[in-house]
Amino acid sequence: MNANTVKLITEKLGLIERPKGVISGIYKDYYMTLKEQQKNIYVLVVQGNNKAECSQEDIDKFIDSIKGIQGVSNCVYDKRCLKVLIAVMKNDFSYLFNCVDMIVGFFGDNGFKTGCAHCDDVQKNVSLCGVYGTYEYVCDDCFNIIEEESKNKQPEKSPKKGNLPAGIVGAFLGTLIGAVLWIIIYNLGFIAGIAGLVMTVCAFKGYELIGGRLSKTGVIVSVIIVIVMIFFTNTLCYGIEVHSVFSEQYGGVSFFESYRIAMELVFENVEGLLGYFIKDLVVGYLLTIVASFSAIKNAFTDNGDTPSVSKY
Repeated sequence: MNANTVKLITEKLGLIERPKGVISGIYKDYYMTLKEQQKNIYVLVVQGNNKAECSQEDIDKFIDSIKGIQGVSNCVYDKRCLKVLIAVMKNDFSYLFNCVDMIVGFFGDNGFKTGCAHCDDVQKNVSLCGVYGTYEYVCDDCFNIIEEESKNKQPEKSPKKGNLPAGIVGAFLGTLIGAVLWIIIYNLGFIAGIAGLVMTVCAFKGYELIGGRLSKTGVIVSVIIVIVMIFFTNTLCYGIEVHSVFSEQYGGVSFFESYRIAMELVFENVEGLLGYFIKDLVVGYLLTIVASFSAIKNAFTDNGDTPSVSKY
């Protein structure tokens, strides 16, 4: 969430940014938080306990009306919190603001009380807490229970401690699988992002299998190996083409000699080959980035650590 977006939303709703990247506070008597889950996609949480026992039919009708707002892809209510997933396009937050006003209006008109997101006591003091990646206002008693459960929660299998040198070897071996697929697809006359995705995923898996836990450093190293391997694989594709031609016309030419000649032709820009080479390389990198973005992002955010519970 950039600074301009934070400024726009906090000034409009009278809230604050706390912690960084999360807008939180009280709006028209109701606790709420807003977080950008993905680019331009926001998770809105408004806490309202159905103390007046509003009928489920009325709640369902209201949820349907929220789902009718432009950009809303999901809306659920769990007796204490109403959560909305909404996309904001072209920095037009008017639909989001309308959504917030509709929610607090409905809560107010139907006697909903704001309070802890985990219990029915609306009289207790609450604090903003991070609970396994979500942000809610929670009372001290519930927070203590959640924190204790978090401490007692042990992963089913403790990840091995990361070993960078071994991980580099594993990532390299993993990229070889993607390189083979890349060459096969290239020889069919295409450049496919799926080959780059396979290369990236196999690099991560290879790092984990041989080097242990995939740390952020491991992710960066694996991505660098993928970048280098794509370049090398692209040169191999040109070498294979030249070798195929030489084998048909002259016979008895080794692949290594064909590869050497291919690189001379490319980097001396014979018949404009350097331009074609660079074009193939750029297209390959772009398709790999597009296809592998989610895998890289997930690898950065998932490092085998137990989810944290914190109070702000």
